[in-house]
Amino acid sequence: MDPQKVTGLNISNDELDQATKRLAFFSPTGSGEYVSELYSFFAEQALSSFKPGRYTGVQIFRRLHELLGMKVAYDELLSGLGNLVKSKRVHCDKVKVDDPGGTFSIEPELHDNASRRIVNQGKFEEQVMEKWRQEVSDLYPELTDREFRDLQVDLREFIYRLVSLSSAESVLLYYSGDAPLSRIVESLDIDEIDKALSHTSQKIRLIRNEMLPAFFRSADEDRKKFIDGLLQSTFILHMIQLDPKCSELINLETRGGNLYLDTNFLFRLFGLHSPELFFATNELLKLSKKLKFSFFITPDTRREYMAALQENLRQLRQAPVLPVDMLKTLVGLSDDDDPIIAYYNKILEKGREAGQNVYIDPSVYYEYFAQIDSFLDNYGIKISDQNCNLIKSDKNRLDTEIRYLKQIAAEIKFDTYYPEYELSEHIANHDAFHRLLILSLRGENDGGNFLDVPYWFLTCDTKLPKYDRVRRKTEHIKTPFCVLAGYWMQTIRPFEPRVSSQALVGSMSSPLLRAYKPVPNHIVREVASRIYMFKGYNETIGKMAMRRQFLLKYYNASVTEREELIQSPLMDFAETKEKEAKAIAEQLELERVEKQQEKKKREDAEKQLKANENKIGELKNNLEKTETEKSNLNDRVVKLEKSVNLLETNLANSDKQSKAVVKSLRSKLYFIFGLTVTFIAAEAVAVPLLKGGLWWLIVSGVLSVFFILSLFIFKPWQKNNLGRLYTFGFPLLIAFSIALPFGKETTMLEVLGNVGDFGGYLGLALYVLFGKE
Repeated sequence: MDPQKVTGLNISNDELDQATKRLAFFSPTGSGEYVSELYSFFAEQALSSFKPGRYTGVQIFRRLHELLGMKVAYDELLSGLGNLVKSKRVHCDKVKVDDPGGTFSIEPELHDNASRRIVNQGKFEEQVMEKWRQEVSDLYPELTDREFRDLQVDLREFIYRLVSLSSAESVLLYYSGDAPLSRIVESLDIDEIDKALSHTSQKIRLIRNEMLPAFFRSADEDRKKFIDGLLQSTFILHMIQLDPKCSELINLETRGGNLYLDTNFLFRLFGLHSPELFFATNELLKLSKKLKFSFFITPDTRREYMAALQENLRQLRQAPVLPVDMLKTLVGLSDDDDPIIAYYNKILEKGREAGQNVYIDPSVYYEYFAQIDSFLDNYGIKISDQNCNLIKSDKNRLDTEIRYLKQIAAEIKFDTYYPEYELSEHIANHDAFHRLLILSLRGENDGGNFLDVPYWFLTCDTKLPKYDRVRRKTEHIKTPFCVLAGYWMQTIRPFEPRVSSQALVGSMSSPLLRAYKPVPNHIVREVASRIYMFKGYNETIGKMAMRRQFLLKYYNASVTEREELIQSPLMDFAETKEKEAKAIAEQLELERVEKQQEKKKREDAEKQLKANENKIGELKNNLEKTETEKSNLNDRVVKLEKSVNLLETNLANSDKQSKAVVKSLRSKLYFIFGLTVTFIAAEAVAVPLLKGGLWWLIVSGVLSVFFILSLFIFKPWQKNNLGRLYTFGFPLLIAFSIALPFGKETTMLEVLGNVGDFGGYLGLALYVLFGKE
């Protein structure tokens, strides 16, 4: 791409790309500070493009030249740096920023943010272009990669040329009559895409004629933001190229003026065009009011507005009531500035709200918009006939102006498919009259910026600026009589920076944007009506027959040829569709049989699956039972293990007890044995010595002591019968033992005494062994 040819800017491709990426996110706060904020932005961008460090004003100035591809005003740059120093966004090592030895450094966070925004802007633009590429691929899947690259090159040139024309025209309103800028505008103002772009294949030319303008017309929010950024960037670049100091912007004060509105502007303003145009035009009017502009229409514009409404109503009354699918097709094919399409749009809108198809009587619809005086009062628009009679009284001059206008309009070709443009008589009269009227109202006031010129004609008709440019050359007039709505929005933007992307892009008007003119809406409606009345009509036939190629053939054909186009091709088309439908029906029948077979297989498989599921269910139940039994068994095993452990513990304890009993028994036996032996020994020894003497008393006494101690220790009466027997019987044995000394040499008593002593000891031993339990 040649930037000089495409944009009018004397910079390289890389410089243009770099500058637009940086300037896209410039955010001014208002007209009074616009230039100051712009140069502060310049300084910040230049500093952030360096590596972190300290740089002189001259270094920053040179870097900014590299970034923008053009020189800026050095003193303005220093002023911008001063503002950044005051706000502490930039640091300066000198008291005065204009000190030649001073250096500047930017806050690290600001440096990183600026660098990050440049990267993000690049990614954002790539996303926008990738989405557009997908849209093109969906419509033209047969495009090769090479063809698509060619189309992308064309799109880039188309975008830059279109936004550059808009920006240059807007800047020219600040510097009215500037010759170099006027030449740039004239070179950019091309009304045929093929003249504006590089030569390429016929296939690509046909596609780009449709897809390039659609890039703007069907823009979503992201694409509008992208276009808005380019509009702002190129506006600034054109302004800097023309006047580095931006002196016109610095000195501007909003003094207001007078805007005469064209009929097409009223249609947009009142809602008789697309919703987007309605929003953009209303925003434009609000911003213009803030700048103290007043709004007028002439009685001629009022009459033309009412006449256009009646003509639209007449056409609608003659058209059949079309189905919703056909209305959608119509709206998609038609231009967005057609009142009849706006009517169809309203039907679709109300249908969506109601959730069903609706019908709106055209008479009721247009009767609402016919209340023009109420609309004018609501918007503060006055009807003025000032100098109108004066212009009409000079019929020769008016006729001459009309002739020039028709001649220039005839030279404008919207598309290679169309014949030469023919301007209607009443439109030519209206436009020529208003040019003469505006010039008359201005008087000698020609030149200066757009606020110095008190009267303007605000229009949406893209042929008028070119027509006016040709006429001004012959009459040596500097300032245009008219301004397109899109250019006006761009011009007043510095005064109201919060203009939304939707409003700015929606208001764009350009001959190049209209270079691909949709098929005239009355042709679209005519064909739609006739196709709908065709006996073989269905939605598919409607969509196929409403393609652009067919409509263009119909448009350029004679009345007879049109009839043949409608009848013969549609009959062939219907026959083809019938054959296709039959083939489709056969295919559907085959598919139906296959589906039935598949259904049978599927049902069998489902039955088998169900049987398997039942078996699986049974197995699951058995498994659950097994798991339950296993769980119970585990519980029993645990209990048994506990019992075994307890038994083992008891056995161990019993073993210990048995050993203790045996040990105890052994001790007792040893005791008894010792006691018996002692007794026998004592008696064997003592009897001969103490026979019948005191020994018996001592022995019996010892036995009595043992008995008494056993009573205290063992408490035998609390035990079993043996214990009680022991308690009561043992004293008798002691008594026998005690009685022995008194039975000296009496054999019976001696025997009893010996038995008593022996029995006493034996009884004591037996009790010790068995009486305790």
